[in-house]
This record gives sequence, C-alpha cells and structure tokens, in this order.
Amino acid sequence: MVRPGICEVMRRLCPVLVPKPLIERGVLLVNIMYFDYLLAASITGVDEGTASEEIERLRKHIELLHNSKCEVCGKKVKDVAEYWDYVITRERGIAIFNKFVPLCEKCIQAVRFNPNNKKEVKRAVKILAKVNKLKKNEVEEILEDLIKQWQLSSQIYEWKIYVDKLEEMGISKKVADSLLNSAASGEISIAGKKLTIFNPSRALHEYLLYEDVDAICTGRYEASSIGLKASMQGIEPTWNNLNEHIERLLTSKKLCKGGQEATRLLEGAWIIFVDRRARARIMGEAIALARRGDLWSSRIETPVEPVEPAPIYFYVQSFVDVSMHRHVLEEIERLVVSNVRGVVEARFYPTSLEGGLARYHVFRYVIHSKL
Repeated sequence: MVRPGICEVMRRLCPVLVPKPLIERGVLLVNIMYFDYLLAASITGVDEGTASEEIERLRKHIELLHNSKCEVCGKKVKDVAEYWDYVITRERGIAIFNKFVPLCEKCIQAVRFNPNNKKEVKRAVKILAKVNKLKKNEVEEILEDLIKQWQLSSQIYEWKIYVDKLEEMGISKKVADSLLNSAASGEISIAGKKLTIFNPSRALHEYLLYEDVDAICTGRYEASSIGLKASMQGIEPTWNNLNEHIERLLTSKKLCKGGQEATRLLEGAWIIFVDRRARARIMGEAIALARRGDLWSSRIETPVEPVEPAPIYFYVQSFVDVSMHRHVLEEIERLVVSNVRGVVEARFYPTSLEGGLARYHVFRYVIHSKL
C-alpha cells in the first residue's frame, strides 16, 4: 500500500503493493480489457452497447501505453502499472484509481515485487535507489515501512473501489465500477482471465469432506458403489475412468494423508459448452442465485474472453457426494433450459493429482432443452 509521502520521496519511480485480497480477486483495471462485452453486460446490468464501448476504449488506452516508451527511462515498455491510493478506515478499505504508467522490464521489477521474496525486495531496492538517486539504506527503510503497511492492508477483506479517474481519460466507468466492486466484496473474482462466482455457503460443507476422504481410504466408498448411486440418480458413470481415478488416488497416498490437500483432491467440475450469449445469461442468473443464497455449486467459472463455444465450470466439492451432484445438475438444468435450445451434454472432470482438472471425465449427464 502506497502511503502519502512515499511517492513524494521517490518522485521518478514509486513502488506499488496491492493488498492481497484485491490481487487474489483480480481487482485491477487491466483484467477488464479482456472481457467479452456480452458477459460484462449481463453480470453488471449495463446495456451491451455501453459495455462494448467502455471495454474497447479501456483496451485501446492500455494498448496505446504498451506501444509507447517507459515513462521513467524511455526504454521499451514491458507492462503498464496501475497506481492506486489505498486508505484503511477501521475494518474497511478504500481503493482509489490514480493513473496508468507504462514501464520497462527493469522498472516493473522495482514497482511490482513480492514483499515475501527477499531476492525481489533486494533487486527493487537497488533499482529504486539508482533511479531516484537515493541511498540504499534510505530505500530499505522506506520499503520496510511500505511492507508493514501492505501487511496491514492485506488483512482487510471489505473494500470499496473508486475509478472516477477513468472518465478523465474519456472512458465510461460503469462496467469497471460494477465489476471491481463485486470482486472487492468477495462475491466474484476476475483474476487470471476467469470470472468466478463464489457460493457464500461453501464453507458450511467442508467438514463433510473429511468424512468422504476417510470413506474412500477405508474402502467404504468404492467405484462400484459410487457409480451405482449415480446411476440411480440418472447420472451416467464412465466406469473405467471412475475405477482408475480412485485407484490413482489410493496409490499416490496423497489422499489418505489427510488435511486440506486431501480434501482438495475430492473436488471436480461439471463442464458444459454453450454459445457466448447463452453463457452471458447463465452467468448473470448464477450471480443472482449466489446473492439469494440459492447456489448449490461451490463456485462457477468461465473464461472472460469472447470464446465460441464458451465453457462453464460448475464445481462440486466432493466427486463421491452423489446427492450434491444431483443438486448441482438440477441447478445446471434450470439454467440451461431457460437459456439454451437443443441438447447440452455435461461431463464431470475430477481434480488430477498434478493439480487442475483431469483430462478424463467420470460422469456424464445429458440435458434436453425445448427453449
């Protein structure tokens, strides 16, 4: 967090440390430039024309800066830094957008460093001292104070975002204001070029995951029993994949060690593919479900880019919980039937041992829509 005074001392190049909750949720304007305008319009309530124009103007503005020269040294631009003012009032944070600054690779390293990485901090000190013509020990003292302020701001989870400066650049702020404030509240995330809608009640089911881990490791849950339960709920098991997946989990011993890593291995996602416009409507309705507390999926994700067809991921915390599969599939079916015409196939992909979703699916479900 940049406190008043630091950028007055470091006039040529000033470091930027974004509070962890805001980084994790993607609360940066650069993340909006990748958005499909249909998706942005649906989840913000802004009309499609305004959303399209705002995103395009923001994208062109940032791209223009990318094609300019480093504001500090005149070298080739590596990236565009966003400068924000962060203010803490009691238990709430306020983030106010200030400006974009095009910077070269070396200057970016000095501005965006990991406060927990001593090597990166040391490199930043060296560059900042040289550029700002300050003594090394002076910069070290400033960064030490800066990191303390960042640690405090990173403990704040409720934030209010202001992007009024965009309008001075000729860019409407409606989409940015809505998206960034939704992300700052923890309702969604737009980090990593993905839109993620969180289920606010997901933590309530976490204790059950340890029971599922124990049931698999003690042999009470086997592929045959899980597959049979799924079949009775109208869910088609992919028997070979289901068998092999459980065998991999047991052979690796990662699952039966317990802990959060074990429960993470139970997670998986139902994936459907729909056209962009249907994707936009479905995600808009999913946010409404989350706000009402009516969401069954632990989270719902989709890439923000205008891809065709567009995938949507409906996450389930435990692949062995057939009753939860049934609830999530009913949720998917309601969303699909009201927004898509024809047949939509949903496939469930478990988490792989290496991280991310596996390349194979263990369940399948077909939805017929007469829209």
